[in-house]
Amino acid sequence: MTQFKKEILFISTNRSDFYLQEYVYNNLISNFLKKNFLIILDNDQKKILKKDLKKKYKVITSVTNKKSGLIHLRFADILKKATSYLKKRKPDFVVILGDRYEALSIALASYILKIKIIHIHGGEKTFGSLDQGFRDQISQVSEFHLVSNKIHKNNLITMGIKRQKIINIGSIGLAIIKNKITKYKIKNHLFFIVTLHPCDFDEKDNILIVLKTLSQYKNITFYFTKPNGEDGSKKIENMIKKYCKKFENFIFFENIGKKYPSMLYKSYGIIGNSSSGVIEASGMLKPVINLGMRQKNRVTDPYVISIDISKKKIEESMKKILKNNFLKKIQKKKSVYSSNLVAKRINDFFNRKQIYKN
Repeated sequence: MTQFKKEILFISTNRSDFYLQEYVYNNLISNFLKKNFLIILDNDQKKILKKDLKKKYKVITSVTNKKSGLIHLRFADILKKATSYLKKRKPDFVVILGDRYEALSIALASYILKIKIIHIHGGEKTFGSLDQGFRDQISQVSEFHLVSNKIHKNNLITMGIKRQKIINIGSIGLAIIKNKITKYKIKNHLFFIVTLHPCDFDEKDNILIVLKTLSQYKNITFYFTKPNGEDGSKKIENMIKKYCKKFENFIFFENIGKKYPSMLYKSYGIIGNSSSGVIEASGMLKPVINLGMRQKNRVTDPYVISIDISKKKIEESMKKILKNNFLKKIQKKKSVYSSNLVAKRINDFFNRKQIYKN
């Protein structure tokens, strides 16, 4: 029987990082590592991910973020519960993905307990939200860094992180999508995926501008995804649901989940302020209308149209991307995000025994 020398603990705290972490977890094959998956979810997120949670995953329930202003409460609760679990489990490394406050709470729990951290998706720049501060703080307490492209690697180097501690593995999200684009059957019709998160839509007027403008396009279907669990998300969700009741071509999804790759592949493109637009969608050579400031300064492809939130700007962008020659131009381009060797690079990194030496 193989004696495991080191334990790697993958940790997820929400829908936005779960599927990416699961991909890394499932693709890691090693004879000398023991891997485990800890998931800390509030009740809302647990319901959303219910179908995808497996018995081999350890799931802990955290404070439910139902009202605005509970970020601090949930941050503290995750910190407490993660610390308790980590003390008992005593893994050698934890793997943390992303830039949300939940990920930062896990990072601080691990850092205080002197557990080494492997951070995925560091070095990215998004000055339109609090995520920038969360991401950089996670990077500063991490031992190793798996980034999505060479620009993000250089950003970490400028932060004082040693070059040999950073590995460019490519885009995990893009790899997932390219591997699973034919799994689910989706009707062939003209549709966009619309993802609206807080920051740009804290003001009611901005939400209304987007919804009213898109409602003019009667021959296009708009699939709205559920906003993430930040302050202000519930207000956005309620506004979207209100419009979905009024317009037949507006459809709300509680969780697209593992159908997302197929939906994105079949879609015309993405509208909103999600990183999925500027990374996965553009990597699939799909038109993207990037709204507002949330993704400001993130590395984007030249065919991602970033605009302020106004009726005029949205209409101009829709007119531009719906022209046939826009799609033809995109097909000739090459994305800054790569996915071809993600699984191999993940395994190459985790199977380097020297990184586990004390």
